[in-house]
Amino acid sequence: MLPSRAPYLSLDFVLPAAFTLLRRLNAGGLLSRDALLRALQMPPDEFDACICALREYGVMVRVSAAGCYTLAEPADLLDAGSLASHLHERGAQVRVSVRDECISTNAMLLARVSDDEFHAQALACELQTAGRGRRGKTWQSGLADSLTFSLGWRIKLPVQALSGLSLAVAVACAHSLTALGIDDVAVKWPNDLMRAGAKLGGILIEIARSECDYTDVVIGIGMNVHVRDTLRADIDQRIADMGVAGRAMPSRNLLLAGVLHELEIGLRQFERSGFRAFKSEWLRLHAFEGRRVRMAMNERESVEGLTSGVDDEGALLVLTEGGMRRFHAGEISLREAA
Repeated sequence: MLPSRAPYLSLDFVLPAAFTLLRRLNAGGLLSRDALLRALQMPPDEFDACICALREYGVMVRVSAAGCYTLAEPADLLDAGSLASHLHERGAQVRVSVRDECISTNAMLLARVSDDEFHAQALACELQTAGRGRRGKTWQSGLADSLTFSLGWRIKLPVQALSGLSLAVAVACAHSLTALGIDDVAVKWPNDLMRAGAKLGGILIEIARSECDYTDVVIGIGMNVHVRDTLRADIDQRIADMGVAGRAMPSRNLLLAGVLHELEIGLRQFERSGFRAFKSEWLRLHAFEGRRVRMAMNERESVEGLTSGVDDEGALLVLTEGGMRRFHAGEISLREAA
């Protein structure tokens, strides 16, 4: 039986040490408690707290009858060197760094907007403790079972020309997954990725700085790679992951490199041609196209109608009893009508 976490050792305190322990266990083999304590130079109480922290975030640590520790299955951890190699093979210009844990990758990149290397800088995090989503929601994930990352990018367009950017980003993400054999990804207006009617990922774009001829944006993306049953039970909506029956899951390093490369291509195309270059492909991927939906503007106001595509600025067109209406990102949520 695993020990209870010492009450005076908070998760924030033990997380750095927990990642050190995880990497040691991830190297493989059965390791005794005493051997781990000596190798990591860790006090017993901190060790017990680390084991419990890993368990709370979904990492299954086994303890044998002889008191030896091992992982139930290897953790697919991100590696900056592997990511750089995958990106170099694709000729990508994006640079990426990896953190074990942070509050929010978007918040960290927003704070770096004045840095000379902000443009094309990506930040990935194994564990976001307060990842932000659209309309104040949080992105929930376990440890090493999703991709949570942000990309800083300078677009040579004024902020008013960025309509439809989140839709273009969704198309780029879908294309990157298709290239890796995950070929049934759909999009949901304005910023979700879907599989089989369930949420696979989400996109949050924030303006970091704008001038008359360019805009610095931070593009935050969360994508489920492998969702454990315990996490599904804690989330109040249907969620999907990247599993494909009969096929091994691509590594998270390969997945992230593929998404970043496709994002780079897509952002350069958006800079040249705007959302119109993505419109037909977005419509092909739209999970709710031609279906009856309920558009909820707030808790009290909603409209029902048939989705009828999007315009050249990415606004959703809905045919209602009162005629065609246009809806812009950030104003509504989309739910299929009963």
